[in-house]
Amino acid sequence: MWLRDIYNNAPVDDVVHYSYVTTLMVWLIANDFDIFDDILKEFESKEDYQVCHGIHLGMRFIEELMDQKFKEHSEVTEESSKTTYLFDDASKYKEVSKEIFIKVIVEIYESQVGGYKKTN
Repeated sequence: MWLRDIYNNAPVDDVVHYSYVTTLMVWLIANDFDIFDDILKEFESKEDYQVCHGIHLGMRFIEELMDQKFKEHSEVTEESSKTTYLFDDASKYKEVSKEIFIKVIVEIYESQVGGYKKTN
């Protein structure tokens, strides 16, 4: 209920912001983009496009960050619409994944602090 109250009483920019941050947090827990398809369908059916926009922003941030970090640290092969990242060993993959995880957490903190500073 608490999140619903925030969304219902917030200005449009805040709804987008809260949806963006929530998307980042959900990804940290679920770590699966497929879950967002159903979430987007739910909010699209309610014509709540501000929430959808925030979800898309969050997904884009994560996808671009993953693509950047994996390209920096692995061999990349691209076939039509599929990109494959090849690592020499599992420890390098784990290291890059941890780096991505930390960047997403930092983004959440900075987004939240930025919103707090605006209201203060």
